[in-house]
Amino acid sequence: MLEYKNTVILFGRSMFINQIREYIPDLIKHYHTIGCNQFVNSYPDVENVIFYDDIPKINVTEKNKVIADVRLINNKKSIAYEWLNAHKNKELYLCINNKFIFENGDSKLCFFFHTPTMALNWSYRKGYKNVVLAGIDLTSDTRHFDCDYQACWTEKRLLQARNHLEKVCTRYLNVYQLNPDSDLKIPKISIKDLLNV
Repeated sequence: MLEYKNTVILFGRSMFINQIREYIPDLIKHYHTIGCNQFVNSYPDVENVIFYDDIPKINVTEKNKVIADVRLINNKKSIAYEWLNAHKNKELYLCINNKFIFENGDSKLCFFFHTPTMALNWSYRKGYKNVVLAGIDLTSDTRHFDCDYQACWTEKRLLQARNHLEKVCTRYLNVYQLNPDSDLKIPKISIKDLLNV
């Protein structure tokens, strides 16, 4: 099992989440966790909620720390403005599109095509050593486990995002993939490894 204090599990919304549903509450209980975008709607006990886009239908409570792009609170026309402005447990960052490095400035995070890049940069800034990807597969199957939405990735962007994860993010963190069928070039870890089941 990875050491709790140095490890965060980063939950995305790929169809793989359906394969590990029964284990997610225990993962949330035993590790630090981040849920991307609307993941919190299905798993409200996730510790941290991170998003970049203007997402109005996120069901957060004060127990969830919200990590978001500062532009969402500064732009009063934003749909998420009202509830994000009122949420007390939040950290806001200026997200910079950077495919080469993580941002180290006090109020900046790297954003490169998708929310997990912000989460990985945030994890590094917070001193985590290990990040386990759960439901972040970066494949041509972009369906989400919790709705009919399908992300629109061009093949070029998908390849760039994979390259960024495999070659840039892994310079800063030990990144593991929970999906045994993933073809990302990062080490695999299993539920058994994480929970000793």
